Amino acid sequence: MTTDSDFSHNLGDRNCCLITSDSVHFNLDYQLLSNTSAFWNSLFDLPQPSNAGDDRVIHMHESSTELKPLLQIITNQSIEFKNIDHIKSVICLALKFDSDKVLNMMRADLLYHAFSEPLRAYAVAAKLGWEGDAVKISTLTLESDIENLSDADADSMPTHYYRRLAKLHQTRQMEARRILIAQDLMMSNKHEGDYDRAAHVEWWNSIQQAMLRRLDGSHGSKSFKFPTTIPYLDCVKNKAYVDGDKDVLSFRGLYLIYRTMEVVETAWKEKLPKSI
Repeated sequence: MTTDSDFSHNLGDRNCCLITSDSVHFNLDYQLLSNTSAFWNSLFDLPQPSNAGDDRVIHMHESSTELKPLLQIITNQSIEFKNIDHIKSVICLALKFDSDKVLNMMRADLLYHAFSEPLRAYAVAAKLGWEGDAVKISTLTLESDIENLSDADADSMPTHYYRRLAKLHQTRQMEARRILIAQDLMMSNKHEGDYDRAAHVEWWNSIQQAMLRRLDGSHGSKSFKFPTTIPYLDCVKNKAYVDGDKDVLSFRGLYLIYRTMEVVETAWKEKLPKSI
């Protein structure tokens, strides 16, 4: 028998001992458990055996490793969750023991880990019906491929949450394509003699097509990563210098292409939907 010293809260006639499947004893204030969980509250309301004395001893099916994180939250101890799987394991116990208080306390941890695992965090929020959290987390999935979501995570969430996320990504993709196609190369009448207008229009058209191929290549995945314009511009600039004087882009022409790209990226940021 092992007693976990982190939970040696013996408070007279309010003492409770939870014995895990691996024989670790957690001593807690049973009133604290009752206030945290409807399950514990109803359990402690049941008549106790006459030989039970003042202690309430409960044998748990969970191991100490499984149960301890839940008890740490209940007793307001600090706990650092390693990943979404760790969070999900505690949420499962909170659901089993009908502890809304623990579930609400888990929201901040879920949002924190959503930055590193946005799709999985979204699935958890959707499963629990946390609408506000699902909306917030959906903004973090914008550069994720929803086909990378495991079948287990996808199946765990209500269908309408999955549909809304898929629609968000599809709408962003189609709108990004429309904005890109509609944008012509910016011109400058004031400095028209400083650059070859036709040559620069051709360069811009090449950049457009490369970016469209990137967008179209993500069509089947229902999501896309923004094809940032800077690498494409670097390719244009490098090719211009390598090809020699015949195709060299003037600095004025390069500036106009940069400005055109900035217009596209600004439109993406302002006009594309950002959440479900």
